[in-house]
Amino acid sequence: MPMTMSMPLADLGSRFQDFVIWGLPVAFFFVLVIMVAILWRTVSLMPRVKPAQISPNSASSVTWDDVAGVREARALCWMLYPAAAAHA
Repeated sequence: MPMTMSMPLADLGSRFQDFVIWGLPVAFFFVLVIMVAILWRTVSLMPRVKPAQISPNSASSVTWDDVAGVREARALCWMLYPAAAAHA
């Protein structure tokens, strides 16, 4: 069979298809491994903190008057649920 000009292009297209079928999944796997490694490293760099112990009788206790928006939330709750206002 004589070689024509379209033969090298067809061979190139076939090689590209082979790369897409076999190479891209392998490349995607390596990208996922790199992403997991970066996330693992990020999590390991985060500080390990312990919650502070809270005593209920401390001098700096917070009351409901100190919490912002409590009155507005209570008013909205009473507007939406009038039966709840009767029980409060």
